[in-house]
Amino acid sequence: MVCFTEGILNLLSERELRGVTGHELMHIYNRDILISSVAAAVAGFLTTITQFFILFGRGGRGQNPLAIVGALLAAILMPIAASMIRSAISRTREYDADADGAELSGTRSPWPRP
Repeated sequence: MVCFTEGILNLLSERELRGVTGHELMHIYNRDILISSVAAAVAGFLTTITQFFILFGRGGRGQNPLAIVGALLAAILMPIAASMIRSAISRTREYDADADGAELSGTRSPWPRP
């Protein structure tokens, strides 16, 4: 379902409103919320697994000191990598919604389709 406030109805022209409607309908049609939710769940899982191994993955007395450095690097880099993956998916979904919404509304898309 797509809803619009009176403010946006008064602010946009009919052509602009058609474009916004097409964009939002394409988010629904392409199941972008599902894709974003799965990406967020995978990113959270990766971060949680990394934290689990840092907390409980310590060895006995003879543990290699480089393992601690590796664990700290993973603790820093894994959440950054997860955020970058989520951002890349989000941006791709927005570009696709723009292009598909332009086709739906009868307007030529400014972005070339791959």
